[in-house]
Amino acid sequence: MRPVQATPFARVRSISVTCGLFFALCVAPALAATSTTTTLAVGPSNSVAAGTVVTLTATVTNPSPVTKGTVQFCDALISHCGPGRGLYGTATLTSAGTAVLRIRFGTGVANVQASFVATSANAGSTSLTNAVAVSASSIYASSTILNENGSVGAYTLSGAVSGFGTQSLGGTLAFLDSTNANVLISSASLNAPTRSFAGDVPYAVGSDPKSSAVSDFNGDGIPDLVVANYGDNTVSVLLGNGDGTFQPKVTYAAGPWPLSVAVGDFTGNGIQDLVVANNGTGTLSILLGNGNGTFQAPVTYASSGSNPVDIVVADLNGDGIPDLAVAGDGAVAVLLGNGDGTFQPRVTYFTSSVARAVAVADFNGDGIPDLVVADEMTSEVSVFLGNGDGTFRAPVTYAAGAYVWDIKVGDFNGDGIADVVVANYVDGTVSVLLGNGDGTLRTPVAYATGAGPWAVALADVNGDGIPDLVATNNWGGTVSVLLGNGDGTFQPQVTLTAGVAPMAATVGDFNGDGVTDLAVTDDSSNTVLALMGDQSATFSTSGISISGSGTHNVLASYSGDASRTASQSATVPLTATMITPTVTVSCLPTSIPYGPTSLTYCTVNVSGSATGNTSMTYNGASWGSVPLSGGAAVYGGMNGQPAGTYSIVDSYAGDSNYTAATGSTTFTINKAPTVTEVFSSANPIAYGGSTTFTALVDTGGAGAWGPASVAFTSNGVSIGSGTVSSVTTTNLLPYSQNLLGSTWSGYCGPLSNMTQDTPDFMAPDGTATAAKFVVANAACAGPGSNGVLIGGLPSGMTAGQSYTDSVWLRGAVGGETVNFGLNDCAMIGVTLTSSWQRYTATWSTISPDIAICEGGRGFQVIGANETYYMWGAQAEQSATAGPYVATGSAAATGNGGIATLTTTTLPVGSNAIVAVYSGDANTLTSTSAALTETVTPEASTVALTSSVNPANYGAPVTFTAQATAAATGSMTFYDGATLLGTGPMAGGVATYTATGLATGSRSITASYGGDSDYSPAVSAALSQVIVRTAATVTMTSTFNPSAYGQSVTFTFTATGVAGLGTPGGTVAISDGATLLATPTLNSSGVATFTAADLIVGSHPLAAVYGGDANYK
Repeated sequence: MRPVQATPFARVRSISVTCGLFFALCVAPALAATSTTTTLAVGPSNSVAAGTVVTLTATVTNPSPVTKGTVQFCDALISHCGPGRGLYGTATLTSAGTAVLRIRFGTGVANVQASFVATSANAGSTSLTNAVAVSASSIYASSTILNENGSVGAYTLSGAVSGFGTQSLGGTLAFLDSTNANVLISSASLNAPTRSFAGDVPYAVGSDPKSSAVSDFNGDGIPDLVVANYGDNTVSVLLGNGDGTFQPKVTYAAGPWPLSVAVGDFTGNGIQDLVVANNGTGTLSILLGNGNGTFQAPVTYASSGSNPVDIVVADLNGDGIPDLAVAGDGAVAVLLGNGDGTFQPRVTYFTSSVARAVAVADFNGDGIPDLVVADEMTSEVSVFLGNGDGTFRAPVTYAAGAYVWDIKVGDFNGDGIADVVVANYVDGTVSVLLGNGDGTLRTPVAYATGAGPWAVALADVNGDGIPDLVATNNWGGTVSVLLGNGDGTFQPQVTLTAGVAPMAATVGDFNGDGVTDLAVTDDSSNTVLALMGDQSATFSTSGISISGSGTHNVLASYSGDASRTASQSATVPLTATMITPTVTVSCLPTSIPYGPTSLTYCTVNVSGSATGNTSMTYNGASWGSVPLSGGAAVYGGMNGQPAGTYSIVDSYAGDSNYTAATGSTTFTINKAPTVTEVFSSANPIAYGGSTTFTALVDTGGAGAWGPASVAFTSNGVSIGSGTVSSVTTTNLLPYSQNLLGSTWSGYCGPLSNMTQDTPDFMAPDGTATAAKFVVANAACAGPGSNGVLIGGLPSGMTAGQSYTDSVWLRGAVGGETVNFGLNDCAMIGVTLTSSWQRYTATWSTISPDIAICEGGRGFQVIGANETYYMWGAQAEQSATAGPYVATGSAAATGNGGIATLTTTTLPVGSNAIVAVYSGDANTLTSTSAALTETVTPEASTVALTSSVNPANYGAPVTFTAQATAAATGSMTFYDGATLLGTGPMAGGVATYTATGLATGSRSITASYGGDSDYSPAVSAALSQVIVRTAATVTMTSTFNPSAYGQSVTFTFTATGVAGLGTPGGTVAISDGATLLATPTLNSSGVATFTAADLIVGSHPLAAVYGGDANYK
């Protein structure tokens, strides 16, 4: 290795930084600066596949094309664009007023802005954001490594999957037994991926390579490399292939001992040129590019002194033309560019010691580029503030680490102010000096690296938009990566192997996956090393057993993901052993309702790669045997078993790798749900009348019955129960619930003859499926046929057979009259109540002309000027009505049961009849909707008799009224319209005794007022005859005997029946045959006569009572 002049250590440069990479302006525009407009175009389109080269073309106008200056292309979502901070790249404006950058983006959406960096003549400007969508495709290779530890039967398999690309590493990992046909052993999830660099692939360059730079030398959008070879006075150009590899070097002559190389467009033609610092002669070599990856012969310029070591390209005087700043022997030299590939003579600015490295940034925010120089021997950095015309002020120095070897600038804390990082060669550290924004720097903060950090580079290693640090450790053969935290601090280093004596590190996206890659020169091996940025995700799984015997080779198989291909690891040998597999039994559904149509399927899964047969039992009974296929066996068709919980046990027989094993589960056959409906044989009924309640239990096809009953209640009180009898019902009527559908129509044509409400009325089964019909008195042919509904045809009818039709109906108010049945075959009229009632009619013989019954007619409900509700029409070939079965387009059969209860004891009034099905071993209980059974009072009769007829006036007469035997209450007796009195009833009999009836023929009636069970009634009139009764008469005299001439008073008294009044009328008093007088009885029944002329002798006096209306 040839020694480097002027310093005891050699120095290497990474890629140079063009002014404006992380701040908006580099040069303060003059007062007369013209405003500009920048636009951005994207080609070939804004939506491309991964790996496609995208051409970004920025056009700058003022309004004429601007032909001098730099455009930087940035991620619009990241503030303060710069190295490691959303910078995609830079380009120089050409004579066409455009700057072109060709680039490949990673998968996802890149939001790109183009910013023109201000010059002294033109103000800066930024384009609108242009989004580029890059679709994912598995174009990036992955790699998988596998390690094992542990013991037989309890191995731990671990390793990692690595791959390129920006999308987070995903996919699945499977462990396969390659000895046993790659059967699956286990699987594992990938842990969260981390980003780093993979491999250090060497590419031959010249002797003793020191510095390198990255750019696109042939315009294909793929990064290329240039390396300065200190030992053979050459530069090596390695064109990129786009997949992370490079073509063999092409060598170009430089000056003696080239130590640093940088890239810039020195002629403004959009083609990248080279500048080389020749340490041996104190010169610079300019190699102009041809645009195809080749370069012209070098042109030599004097540099800063005898030993230039570092060079940076930037526009230092604001004319839009790249200039050079060269660090060397105790000075930094500035060479202003002419724009044609030539440069003006140097202007030298002295430093405090050997100037090891130089960088450009705007440290005081005035928009003018400043210089910062690494002073090797004094372990300082010097800041030269710019004047804007390419000249600089005296330096201000700041302490750094020991032997400052390299320097870079960036925005480490996102405040838009330039910060500085230096590599301290002797300390084994890098120092970060945050900028204050006024041209000063803060106290350095040191971070440990490996031994002898030669160079430092900025890159966004983990894709978070925050600059990270990459340091090459010349003494340790490593590279240190320090991830940025975004606040100006950095995480501890992570070291990577990189050759023997790494020198410079440059960054670029060499394989087009959108992730930062590294190129590191190694002067020990005369190579440049390519380290691809990748993601790596670890995995681990424990407790692994390999089934079988002997040694089996196991590998890890990665599935790949949207961005990465699948990969497999190398195999690792593991000792196999017979394994007891896990037998898992699962049944779907886990429960089924009882019945012939319900099925369940049970799946057996045997872990590992087991083969052979399985056999299954349910509650000890065999379910059969099924061989495994792919480790699984399916048993199906379980039905027809009683309700209950079943224990399912599967027995695996074993094979050459797996022992026999069993697994179990349970599944349940639930009791089938039921629906109970109730209807009455007669409604309403009179009190004491007989009615039969029929409960229909629909099991939904659940099958046979166990012992079951139905309890009937009236207003919540039990009235009895009935035993359920099994019955199978076939409803021949299609669409039996679709009462408003196209299969039903009006008898007179369309349903416009009636109004149908939405079918949301609550039906007897508790569902909102009943329909309401408001039938107008439309003029239809045939008497009484107004408002007919005709349903679909009841198919399958046979002449001469018994049929039962049924339908649930209820009137809007009760009392509506409708007819229902099979039109022209059998119809019946019914009077509706205001509650649901199932009406049935059975015909022992249907018309032999079946065509009439089926041909265009079918089931009907006829009503004229009525409003009623309808549900559940049914036609069945049976002599009795079965449970209702809903149908679709064809007849349907259902299983159910019937229970009946006949009663004569319901009280008068509305009786809410509810039927409660008890359920049985296989069916659930259910309760019907309430049926309102109306009981009216029983009609009563009254028979009236008399104890004596005719009867004497005043004699007691007892009237006996006989009503219905159970009638209670009282009986009222009348003489004509005159109330006689009331008698209580006992056993339906009431009596009343009258003693004061007037003589004559009396019209006697008995009136019964009724009670809760019997209606009022009045007897027929009884003609009671009352005749006069004999009065009791007496006569007395005042003197007897009396003297002649003496006045004698005779008193006549007539006495009647006690309490019935005093007799009236006259009395005739005679003396023998001579009438003496006819006095009138007073109110006391007394009459008197005084005689004063009676002759001497005996007188036969007599008084005869003449009687009145009541007495004789």
